[in-house]
Amino acid sequence: MKSVLSALTLLSITAFVTSTGLSAYAQSDSEVGEPLPLLEVDIEAGSDAEMEEPAEAAETEAPTAQDFYNLGVERYEEGNYFSAIDHFGYALDIDPNYDAAYFYRALAYEQVNDFDAALASYSAAVETNPDYARAYLGRGALYYELGEYFQALDDFDRAISARPEYAQAYVYRGLTEAELGNYEIAIADYGLAIQFAPDYAPAYMHRGLAHKSLGNLEEAVVDFTSAIERQDDFGEAYLNRGVTFYSLGSYRAALDDLNTAVRLDSENIEARYNRSFVLAAMGRPNAAIDDLNTIIQLRPTYTDAYLSRGSIYANAGEYDVAISDYSKVIDLEPDAAAAYYLRGKARVMADDEFGAISDYNDALAISPNYAEAYKGRGDANALLGDLQSALFDYATAIEIDPDYQGAYAARGRAYYELGNASAAYADFSRVIAADGLNPDVYYYRGISRATLGDMVGARADLTRAGELYLDASEPDGYRFVVDALGRL
Repeated sequence: MKSVLSALTLLSITAFVTSTGLSAYAQSDSEVGEPLPLLEVDIEAGSDAEMEEPAEAAETEAPTAQDFYNLGVERYEEGNYFSAIDHFGYALDIDPNYDAAYFYRALAYEQVNDFDAALASYSAAVETNPDYARAYLGRGALYYELGEYFQALDDFDRAISARPEYAQAYVYRGLTEAELGNYEIAIADYGLAIQFAPDYAPAYMHRGLAHKSLGNLEEAVVDFTSAIERQDDFGEAYLNRGVTFYSLGSYRAALDDLNTAVRLDSENIEARYNRSFVLAAMGRPNAAIDDLNTIIQLRPTYTDAYLSRGSIYANAGEYDVAISDYSKVIDLEPDAAAAYYLRGKARVMADDEFGAISDYNDALAISPNYAEAYKGRGDANALLGDLQSALFDYATAIEIDPDYQGAYAARGRAYYELGNASAAYADFSRVIAADGLNPDVYYYRGISRATLGDMVGARADLTRAGELYLDASEPDGYRFVVDALGRL
């Protein structure tokens, strides 16, 4: 099943939830002292009320429904879920209207992954007590986890109708709306949760995630900060705020937050994974690799860590090590098209164009619309001198992604090499219109213009290329420009 609390990461959204424990003994009042399933805290009034110990039964008295119910709670807290289910059943044999027994039996069924039985038990609870808000919430939360979002929304509405101030129900309804892409509606629900429970940290965190999804990064930071102010050990809030700071380019602040998330939980894989991106962006690849190594030790099948580590090695020119990491991903996930693509890129850099083409072919067999793989295969074909095949691959990449400027630039160079300066000029001009800071493109458009007899335009483009090469501290490119200008 999917997790309930979605925690934002750089490459994906993950989630973590811890269930609250049951009170040692529960009173017969179904609305007092019951934990909210799946959420971390119970903010309902009376949730911390001390549970009443049952009086010891006289030897001649048969166990009551309350006795079996309390034993079920004990078994649940011990992790003996099947025994708990049995004892809640005994309570219900005596008192078929014992709504709390249905509710807690549903929780126990969830723990043993018998979701149909859990749903049936939740349903029995609300049939017995139509105003049982927590049972609606529990059933809705289970529907949410099973991906039955509209049924979940109906149950959250019922929970809120029964208890209009039920903050956790608003949070769950917001989570469900967010899953459906309705982030503005989700934000409104989180706001209602905050209205009824101003210190409920998860409501702020999830509103921050919704703001992040809408691109409202500053608002997201404010909400994550509010969550942290109310719960200073809220690791997921630090993680999410750190990721948002990364998106804003505030690497130092991002690193501080992710360091805190790791300090709170040294085995928080998502925090370490995201921290590796921040460290790499700060020019600390060795520290980034340390985090990725730790992740792989903790979870040897975490393929994203191998992909990231391979990319860092490839950027450092250690292509053999990078290829080894990408190969490990392929061993773990034979259908990982990205691993074939990245291994192909590394093989091109290692002068193994034929091996690269084989990898790009495999990537495309898995993902036929993988524009980057077509472009990569085109580059390998161009290096082998097969410019017609390269043109086909670049054209296919552009057909899949009409805004793929790298494919236009590569196709322009292939056209130039084939003597079609006019087509080359058109492709280079398109790239410059989208990105006027690429010196290579100005250089190639300049020499294409010279071939077409436009010496004034050629000189302007080459001069601009030279300026950009100098700004980028690329002396080799600048020397090419000087040489080309000397031949005009």
